[in-house]
Amino acid sequence: MIGKLLLILTILILIPVGGQAVKLTPTPITGTTEIEQLFTYNLHIENDGSRDDAFVISVSSPRPEWVNLDRFYVMIDAYNSKDVGMVIYPKEKGSYIFEIEVFSVNDPDMKANDDVYLSVIASKEIEIKTLSAVSDGATLLMSLDIFSLYRKSLYIDFEIADEEGNRVKYLTKGVEAEGNQLIEEEVYVGDLPSGKYTVKASIPDLELFRQSSFDVSPFHNVVKTVKTSSNPFVEEIEILVENKGNTEENYLLKEIIPSSQWVTFVDNPDNELADGAHVTYQWMLKGLATGEPVSIKYRIEHWPGYVLWFVVGICILGVIGISLMKVSKPSVKKHYFKKRGEKIIVLEVKGSLSRHVKSVMVKDSISPLARVDQNFDGPKPIVRVSDSGTELIWRLGDLKARGEVLLSYRVKPLMEADLKMPRAHLTFRDDSDRKFRVSSKQVLVN
Repeated sequence: MIGKLLLILTILILIPVGGQAVKLTPTPITGTTEIEQLFTYNLHIENDGSRDDAFVISVSSPRPEWVNLDRFYVMIDAYNSKDVGMVIYPKEKGSYIFEIEVFSVNDPDMKANDDVYLSVIASKEIEIKTLSAVSDGATLLMSLDIFSLYRKSLYIDFEIADEEGNRVKYLTKGVEAEGNQLIEEEVYVGDLPSGKYTVKASIPDLELFRQSSFDVSPFHNVVKTVKTSSNPFVEEIEILVENKGNTEENYLLKEIIPSSQWVTFVDNPDNELADGAHVTYQWMLKGLATGEPVSIKYRIEHWPGYVLWFVVGICILGVIGISLMKVSKPSVKKHYFKKRGEKIIVLEVKGSLSRHVKSVMVKDSISPLARVDQNFDGPKPIVRVSDSGTELIWRLGDLKARGEVLLSYRVKPLMEADLKMPRAHLTFRDDSDRKFRVSSKQVLVN
């Protein structure tokens, strides 16, 4: 019985304590770095055993000389963990695997394994570090910070796109780059609609780029330009209205023109307001887009004024002509005088101003309520008496230009009353033997 107990005790002493283990967790698993640029992995080692233990770390790699561990040996208490740094200093580009193993000093069979991967690329000869874009609403300042290991000629493309990704501006700038260099470029953005934009700076040959965003604030600037061309008959006016801001505008165009002027519109106004001496014409330009010019044309016609003056002139000349005709052609005027109780009728006959006339004859009539005194002071007329009154006829023959003849006679009313004497008539012929007749006014004998 005692022998069996001793055997069981010996077996228990020789059996390792259950659950003794080690865990290895490297981070990161994969990495990328440049030649001669340090890259660090963190090795997290856990002792899951019930006793303190010492662990050895080993790394297998085609380039063991690149590996540097913080330590190759680490003590870890039971149920605790520690971190060990592993730094890689690569000298050549390529892809590499580093095999990591951790094992217990007390029990070499208690171990953990894992692999990490590292891609080594060539050092960057040229790099775009930062790009900033600042806009004041009209101008965009782009600041590009680049690095070039060697002196090199570069072409940098700047592309501005709207929120939908549509390119709205583009420019290329050539530079000589070496070391750290700040490149600044300004571009006018006042013609862009307000909103958010993205600027992209790139070196196409190297497939390098940086992006930055900026806002264009709204500003308003509608410009009106007037062009005029004229001749004596018409004046043509063209008004160009252009939205040079960055926001769609509604613009009211007004033109004030004297109401006396004759206006013809190529582009009819939307409204017109008359205030007596002037007329205000209005055009409402709705939805005037950025950079969009609108042309309004009209004409001021001067020729209707000329026509009016011409007609007035013709009328004036006609009046003058008629007056001259009246003045220049032969005439007869009838006058009434009272002298020493006698009532005298005088006929004033005047010839033409410029030519003589022939077959001149003057006829005058007297009311039957009056008698004619047969004693005539001047040329004696033919007297014809009838029930309707008395008719006097003077045959004067030819009358020279500017010639003048005075004919007179006396009348004796048969009753005390005012007598209205008939008109006297003058007939004559011109050189073409055309017959004319003119009359005098009536006179009142009292």
